[in-house]
Amino acid sequence: SLKQTDFEWCSWSKSDCISFTLDLQKDENIHTFTLGSITVYGMAVHKPESISVALSSDNVNFTEVGEKHFTPEEIFREGNFIENLSLKLGGTQARYVRVTAKGPGVCPASHVRSGQASRIFFDEVMLE
Repeated sequence: SLKQTDFEWCSWSKSDCISFTLDLQKDENIHTFTLGSITVYGMAVHKPESISVALSSDNVNFTEVGEKHFTPEEIFREGNFIENLSLKLGGTQARYVRVTAKGPGVCPASHVRSGQASRIFFDEVMLE
């Protein structure tokens, strides 16, 4: 849905840096990681400044296998839309997938909500 308020989206009260770990219950080959993100410009909801993925087989020792950064122009684009943020991971085996997202920070001076802290909203995590 294109509404961040419809309970289909996960958000955090502070979006400066969030992290969560998925347990796949057994080692799996992971080629691609994709995270659904929504932008609702008028409500200061934007994609993160960066996302990173780290993998582990024991939930103790993690190895970062992918990271993606976005420019302020990419983050603070006007509109209301959903994007799938994807990282190629190359077929690495792991049971645990740790996702870390750095929030986009405050809205720039040119934004309709200039100086307001922006927030990130995610829906689906897809592993292939």
